[in-house]
Amino acid sequence: MDNQQIKYEEVRARKTEDEVLRVYQEVNPSTHLIENKEVFDEHSKIKERLFRDKLKFPPEMFKDKSILDFGSGTRENCSFYLRWRGQKLTCVEMNRLALDRLNQLYSKWGLDKKTKVHNCSLFDFESKGEEFDIVTCDGILNHVEYPELAFKKLISNLKNGGYAIISIGNSSGAFQRNLQKYALFKLSNNQEEKIVENAKLLFPEHIDRASRFGRRTAEAVIYDTFINPKTTNVSVSDVLQWFRENGITFYSSWPPLQFPFALVDSVNHQHIKFEDLKYQ
Repeated sequence: MDNQQIKYEEVRARKTEDEVLRVYQEVNPSTHLIENKEVFDEHSKIKERLFRDKLKFPPEMFKDKSILDFGSGTRENCSFYLRWRGQKLTCVEMNRLALDRLNQLYSKWGLDKKTKVHNCSLFDFESKGEEFDIVTCDGILNHVEYPELAFKKLISNLKNGGYAIISIGNSSGAFQRNLQKYALFKLSNNQEEKIVENAKLLFPEHIDRASRFGRRTAEAVIYDTFINPKTTNVSVSDVLQWFRENGITFYSSWPPLQFPFALVDSVNHQHIKFEDLKYQ
């Protein structure tokens, strides 16, 4: 790759980051009001159900571990890693407004002493030789220009024998959402105010379901789903290839990749008990 091509890709990557940052500073999709005990308890149950029952990664595996999180946002979710007795947490987030909330929450809960915050792009983060037991990236890789490079950057900070935990949209599962987004952009002439208005009019069930499950506002769902300027959904085979090329052994996933698999559409549903089914 020549220097001109490298320069072009760097400019393109920065432009994407700037566009995504603008949208997320307007309406941050990662805000969950877990100061409310009811919301906190519900999120705690969902988080533990996902890790313990679905991913087979019980909270005990966070005990005394150093954790690096890329794209932390307001990252209420990261607080559970520390509550599960994680030793320390390093957050990397380019949205200053999101970090203001994160710092406020962690100071209130006494988690700030175990947390280090870097206000920068994940591509600009430098660990200065420090490696981490667990590296995480929740719903961020599909909003950067080059998700595979972001993945490589993430695991470059991983200790030998450590764990990488990523959440990324799957290409086969994004077909309907992409059609919705395309229709809204066409009908709304790419005007944000119109997109919000038409999304509420055309897809109220989708927005209501996502809002109730994620405990987010309708606007947060719309901005994250339809207005976000960059969403790159990758295939399962692509992700597994990333793992192989970087010497990472696949441990688990949800939904699982092996048969029998759970026929569900979210981590909040219970799986089918195949042993209770009768086959012809």
